[in-house]
This record gives sequence, C-alpha cells and structure tokens, in this order.
Amino acid sequence: MSGFKFVKDIGRDGGSVQRYHVDSGHASILAAGDHVKLTGTAFTDGTAEVDAAAGGAVFLGVIVAVQVDYSSETLNEQGLPASTAGYVYVNQSPTAQYEVSGDGAT
Repeated sequence: MSGFKFVKDIGRDGGSVQRYHVDSGHASILAAGDHVKLTGTAFTDGTAEVDAAAGGAVFLGVIVAVQVDYSSETLNEQGLPASTAGYVYVNQSPTAQYEVSGDGAT
C-alpha cells in the first residue's frame, strides 16, 4: 500500500467508509491510500462519483479498498487501472489521521 495509511480516527472507531463509483475516464490507477475528490456527477445507479484529487483540490477522503471485478481481475492488480470503471471505498471521516511518506521537498 502506498500513499496515505490510516492510523486512527479520533472521532470514531475505524472512520466513516462509503462506496463511490469511478468513471472509466480517469487517467491513473486508483488504489488504497490515494486521496480522491467528488466529481459532481453520479453513476446510473445513483452512486456519487470520485476521481483522483490533485494538489490544492478539496478532497473527500482516502481510498481504503477497491471493489474487485472478478470478470476481468488478474492477481497482480493492486487497484483500479486507468480507463476502467469500478467502485472504491473511501474513508471520509474529517477526524481520521494518516501517515504518509514524503520526499523532503516542499
């Protein structure tokens, strides 16, 4: 797992995890530890959609899991590949605390 690693939630046990849809138009792999933002759209089943959040964006939370699509799953996939629609589970608790590695740059 790379990116943000959940440590604890000072407001709840385990945080607040919700299921979101990712449109096939996303440009990079999305995996546990990535932070995401709401896109302002919803999938046909009514599920709100998210995409990767760039620096400076208002982000919703951190992906904690990716729903596996067994019809095309390969055992070496670590997330939702680029240009692939699917579902992710996002910890959106405002009191969640994370660890993240940095490279020493600003």
